[in-house]
Amino acid sequence: MGRELMFILLVLLTGGVQALASDPPHDSLACTDCHLAHGAPGVGLTAEASNVNLCLSCHNPAGTASAVPFSNSMQAEPEQALGTSHSWNGTMPSSSSPSNPYGLRATADLADSEMRARLENFNNKVVCSVCHNQHSQERTPWDPASPGTPGLANRHFMRSDNELNQLCQDCHYYRAMGYAQAKDSSLANGTTVFSHPVGDILNSQGYDLPAPLDANGVAQTDPSGTGRYAGDADGIPENNLVLDATAQPGGVRCLSCHRVHYTDSNSLSRKDDLK
Repeated sequence: MGRELMFILLVLLTGGVQALASDPPHDSLACTDCHLAHGAPGVGLTAEASNVNLCLSCHNPAGTASAVPFSNSMQAEPEQALGTSHSWNGTMPSSSSPSNPYGLRATADLADSEMRARLENFNNKVVCSVCHNQHSQERTPWDPASPGTPGLANRHFMRSDNELNQLCQDCHYYRAMGYAQAKDSSLANGTTVFSHPVGDILNSQGYDLPAPLDANGVAQTDPSGTGRYAGDADGIPENNLVLDATAQPGGVRCLSCHRVHYTDSNSLSRKDDLK
């Protein structure tokens, strides 16, 4: 029996009501809001049969977490330009190959052991808890607007650190290539599907503007002085192209251009409009 499950059982059996192992805002929930000691339909003694159904039981327009709602229709179908969120029902490929859709590699080849274990637990499906740890806000997210202090709200409940888009690049391995790989097919992980360089510093090859422009064509600002250019120029922070501020200040990462949730590929839209 895992330590997390043992803790849940201990709290339930001793009459505890608050989910003491949870960071805000999930700390406002009782253990029994998500878990049942007896007759639970889901693994981990969960009140719903699947991980996704458990999350959606609160994260829906009429639920407790209605401020952050999701529905199955929101899952992205890139080829059809549908959906506003990363899929939570997709299956990882059985083997690693550059020809896999979306540049994915197999679960067994992932570098992140925790994410690999979660995928194995959930039959190789990318459900909510593969990327998110519903109990902890300790791990570092990419979002420049999130608090820098571990444990505080709005750190996106990351299961692993993602300040350098490690989670993105671990799964979408064959799409994560630098300038040299994108330029030279012999270096491109064996694939002929080339991608924009990831991790390279903006304008390092002399092709770019010194500072990125937001969707309104206005130069972004760099209030932190780190080369991240997360400054808001037009009152719509969601349309900024945020750069790396740690390993390679000014580096372009996956989430500089992409979003995981609440996006419609229209850079003039506000995130709140998509909920």
